Amino acid sequence: MIRLDLPREPHWLDLPHGVRLHVRPLDTATDAAARAAAAADLRERGQDVPPAAAKESWRLGQAKAALARALGQLTILDWQSVLLADGIPMAPLFRASSAAATARSAAGSVIRNPPATFK
Repeated sequence: MIRLDLPREPHWLDLPHGVRLHVRPLDTATDAAARAAAAADLRERGQDVPPAAAKESWRLGQAKAALARALGQLTILDWQSVLLADGIPMAPLFRASSAAATARSAAGSVIRNPPATFK
């Protein structure tokens, strides 16, 4: 199903097991910045790729995982019910509000020159 009334302001997403994420809406600039960050992450880790892992499916999986990490870092503002192994609530590891400026500044060059990884 496609929803055409997506929120334009930060909102809470309810996930299974009582987990909630406070997220900012995804816009073009943030998406472009996440793709650039994911491509940079893949380039940085490229030298650790074992020779047997040169298969296209492995590379695609790594690209998707890097993009998911970058999107989370740029859009998650807060969360609830995320616990460490000992049951202690875990504070968010990053703040999307501080990453937003980076996303906006990086987006201009990324939109003009999209990373080859995600074309």
